[in-house]
Amino acid sequence: MEPTHRTTGVALPEALAAAHREIERLRQDNQSAQAAEQNAFVYIREKVDQLLKVIGTWPLKPEELDNESLISLDPIGIVADAFVQVLEHLQDTNDALTLARDEIHAIFDSAGAAILVVDRGFRLQSFNAQGRVFFFADALAVEQGELPQLLDPSGSTGIADLLEEICRNDERLEKSDFGFGDRHFHVVGTPVRDKTGMLSKVVLVFTDVTGRRRIEQSLREAESRLNIIVNSVPAGILVIDAETHVIRDVNDSALSMIQETRENLLGSVCHDYICRAERGRCPIEHCECRGDNSERRLLRPNGDSIPVLKTVTSIELQGRRHYLESFIDLSERKRAEQALVESEQRYRSLYNTMREGVALHELLLDADGRPIDYLILDVNPSYEAILGLNRESVLGRKGSEVYGAGDAPYLTQFARVATSGVPSSFEADFQPMGRVFSVSVFSPAPRRFATVFDDISERKRAEKEVQRLAFFDTLTGLPNRTLLQDRLREALMISARDDHGVAVLFLDLDRFKPINDSMGHAVGDGLLKAVGNRLLRCVRESDTVGRLGGDEFVVILPMIEHGLDAVRVAKAVMEQLAEPFEFDHREIYTSCSIGIALFPIDGDEADTLIRNADMAMYAAKQRGRNNYQFFSAEMNRRASERLDMETRLRRALREQEIHVFYQPQLDVAKGRVTGVEALVRWRDPELGMVPPRRFIPLAEETGLILPLGEMVLSQACAQVKEWQAAGAPSLTVAVNLSAFQLKQGDIAETVHRVLATTGLAPGSLELELTESMLMDHAKATVGTLQTLKAMGLRLSIDDFGTGYSSLHYLKDFPIDRIKVAQEFVRDISADPGDAAIVETIIAMTASLGMEVMAEGVENIEQLRFLRSRGCLQMQGFYFAKPMSADSIAQYLRSGAFRDGVCPLGLS
Repeated sequence: MEPTHRTTGVALPEALAAAHREIERLRQDNQSAQAAEQNAFVYIREKVDQLLKVIGTWPLKPEELDNESLISLDPIGIVADAFVQVLEHLQDTNDALTLARDEIHAIFDSAGAAILVVDRGFRLQSFNAQGRVFFFADALAVEQGELPQLLDPSGSTGIADLLEEICRNDERLEKSDFGFGDRHFHVVGTPVRDKTGMLSKVVLVFTDVTGRRRIEQSLREAESRLNIIVNSVPAGILVIDAETHVIRDVNDSALSMIQETRENLLGSVCHDYICRAERGRCPIEHCECRGDNSERRLLRPNGDSIPVLKTVTSIELQGRRHYLESFIDLSERKRAEQALVESEQRYRSLYNTMREGVALHELLLDADGRPIDYLILDVNPSYEAILGLNRESVLGRKGSEVYGAGDAPYLTQFARVATSGVPSSFEADFQPMGRVFSVSVFSPAPRRFATVFDDISERKRAEKEVQRLAFFDTLTGLPNRTLLQDRLREALMISARDDHGVAVLFLDLDRFKPINDSMGHAVGDGLLKAVGNRLLRCVRESDTVGRLGGDEFVVILPMIEHGLDAVRVAKAVMEQLAEPFEFDHREIYTSCSIGIALFPIDGDEADTLIRNADMAMYAAKQRGRNNYQFFSAEMNRRASERLDMETRLRRALREQEIHVFYQPQLDVAKGRVTGVEALVRWRDPELGMVPPRRFIPLAEETGLILPLGEMVLSQACAQVKEWQAAGAPSLTVAVNLSAFQLKQGDIAETVHRVLATTGLAPGSLELELTESMLMDHAKATVGTLQTLKAMGLRLSIDDFGTGYSSLHYLKDFPIDRIKVAQEFVRDISADPGDAAIVETIIAMTASLGMEVMAEGVENIEQLRFLRSRGCLQMQGFYFAKPMSADSIAQYLRSGAFRDGVCPLGLS
């Protein structure tokens, strides 16, 4: 080999150098290849990692896989397989999405809530099945509609405001109450965003809460009812914390009983109001009792207390123990118990001291339950006194043994009360004792009865006497007015039913008063009894004879056919009464005037028939007495006129239509006016001037004469006092008195009151009376006149000589002046008889020391005759007619008469 080397020696270094360069190049190429390989490994690892991430496999960690292993994995194959897996996964995902979509739609439609989807313009996009049920029965009618207009056209529910707020705030919102129809919903609105994050839709979920609201309303109503019940119960109720004893709740009754406000009571300790003495010793807490039921004192803030019955129960409220304490006011019960005790004491005292007899019995029954007797269980002292039976001898014995042999008295009545419990009362005529008992029966317990009885024997006799006095005249024994009217009404009903007539005879005895006055009341009473007996002889048993009073009798004739039946009875009565009556061996004769009224011609009521018969009787009186007259329409007319006149007169007194006129009285010797006579005048708005003769008798009959007379007296005295003050100091006034004033009124007191009121001196007043007034009840009249005379008044007799008088009485009366009646003065110059009467009166008055005045002087002849006989006081139309007060004043001022001068031609 050496020759080779010695032949190529020069070229070897170059070859080495070239080899070194080639090696270096290869080394560099190797490094480049390694770097490229390393970069390929990094790239492959990254892509494999990415692929593994895509296909869902965790990437390999570097320490778990070296490069050689990575290359051996066949990345291309892995990728191919991965894509196959991805495609298969995508196919599975599409199937899952389709299934999920169907499931979502199923869930969407099966949801119990209504789900509505709207876009930003609130247009309805979709809704589930429940939305169709609740809101949209017609789906086609709501496509692309705006939801607020579809659900809330009026805008009252606020659904539009909810959507606007969701869109504005881009957040989920709720509305607790949305009403649609008769349903209520809880609404939740949720915004939905698109890929860009912008709000694109709103999902509204409507949950039907109608049932819940109804339940809530029911709960509220139940709670309200419970509160009403709790607050309306009469018991006070407190809810108390068991540990602190603080009052947590209270009802109205407790507030009322404690008399405290709710604000002050809540939070306070219960011991401040109840169980104060038990502070620290609570009946439940310290005595280990589950409840308390005892009487306590309920304390009030003002220091008062009331008794209560307290009941306490331990309860759990919200996991904490409380006391439910209730109490009722025992005040009324305590008072009732006290009253019961007092009542029992009073009852026992009353039972032992009452006047009535009381006995307690027990009913005895046989085997079939029928009452057969009764036992006496208890009796009071009055029982012993009334029946004369000893207590020990009757207790425990049967009624049949005590009250009589055989059956027990009144067993049926007693058994009815004992079994039914219904009280009863009756009167028992106890024949063995000859006494009458009032018996009251009541049942205090089953099969028991008590009897309260009183001896009313005397009362029954008194009742019969009272009935006799109430319905029968005490003097004659005949039916009185009450019984007469009752029988007449009964007769009218029967006659109306059977179409028969009824006659009423009204009788008044003629000249009974003179007989009674002259012969005494004993003879008068005897005469009335005898008349009653004779009247009974003239009628049938079915007729009624009664006495109204005084000498007035009424005969009722029922069931008559015509008026002749009444005539026959009237004639029989007149014949009977025409026979003389004998008293103390003296014969008395009388007669009667009879008025007859017939049913139904003259009236169909009892009062009307009696009144009309009375009017007919007055007509018989006017026809001369001792005859009978039937009632007629003319009588009724006159009665109506009289009633109308009475009404007008009452109005005239009330409306001051009554006036006083004055007629001058003169002393012709002195030629001047010495006084005036007051004369009453009545001017009716319709009737005009009504004469005194028409209304004075009516006023006396009706009693209106008393206010009328006092009015005339007051006006006359006041007027004369005024004239005296004006310059006529000696002027007097004469005022007429009626018989009614003298009898019924306290005339002395009236005159005294009028004089005191008007200031007129008693000597300026003269009272005029008639002879008949003086003679009626002469003794009483004398006393009244003497009283008047003692007051300083002047008294005169008017129309002297026209009535029945007794000179014996006349001398006893304190009379100052006698006035000669006008009827004697009228013909004094032509009739010697009248002249003689006047001369006699003038002479008599002079001898008795009285003054004399002539009335009715109308001409100069009368004046001269009277003056020549010594009668110097006169009044009459010759001088002046009655005038008003103003005219009299002018008359006095005119100087018609001056002292010592008579302008009438007399000297």
